[in-house]
Amino acid sequence: GDDDADDGLLAFLSVEFEKLFRVDGIALRMTEQGLLALSFPSRTSRRGTKHSLVRPRDQAARASIERAIFAALGI
Repeated sequence: GDDDADDGLLAFLSVEFEKLFRVDGIALRMTEQGLLALSFPSRTSRRGTKHSLVRPRDQAARASIERAIFAALGI
């Protein structure tokens, strides 16, 4: 929808890690600065608190995951 375009959503991805498990719902987004970024699945409680379902351990892990996914997508 229009909200997706407003927040830079380009696609939802399903990613398999080491043929051990799969994560659905990773969002590929374009930042306001024109950079590609990934958003990882989360849920929001009834009280409005956001809870990560999966996420990179740290910035180095995030960068490694982004490089691998972007390379697989050819971007």
